[in-house]
Amino acid sequence: MKLTDTECRKAQPKEKRYRLLDENGLSLLVTPSGQKYWNIGFTVLGERKSESLGPYPDM
Repeated sequence: MKLTDTECRKAQPKEKRYRLLDENGLSLLVTPSGQKYWNIGFTVLGERKSESLGPYPDM
């Protein structure tokens, strides 16, 4: 399911970091301090990797 801007804005920090999942490996990482970062998950030679794309809402 695609994430909306409203869902991203409303995401509140929790005790532990968590991800809101979008499609095709894209996710929004929400930290306990309230910072939000876009991440992309992918597989390289069978190994799961992720890369930060930048902060929300800048990207």
